[in-house]
Amino acid sequence: MQDTGQVLVRLRALADPSRVTGMARYGIGGSTALGVTVAELRALADEVGRSHALAAGLWASGVHEARILASLVEEPDAVDADQLDAWAAGFESWDLCDQVCQNLVRHTPFAWMKALEWRAGSRS
Repeated sequence: MQDTGQVLVRLRALADPSRVTGMARYGIGGSTALGVTVAELRALADEVGRSHALAAGLWASGVHEARILASLVEEPDAVDADQLDAWAAGFESWDLCDQVCQNLVRHTPFAWMKALEWRAGSRS
């Protein structure tokens, strides 16, 4: 198991700043994007494996791609409704929302409840 710092070093090694401009044209990544592709994130997630603690650390880093990676390594059974609300409050771009919902939210027992709640605009 790798810790958050080690994974962030690996993530930054994959970074290609030349991609950031193209991402920004589509409203992707905000000011914290590194320029790492989703394919690279998926490969890294397969390497490091699932970990609730690692996901929390990656999300807390605030780095765009680290947050997508967090959704890939998070353990759906370890997630509670409060965590989903907290992560949803941190969605700064459409792609982060899409990735977190696709990679994590739909695999939790709270998916339908949160979809209806968030659609109604009643985030806690």
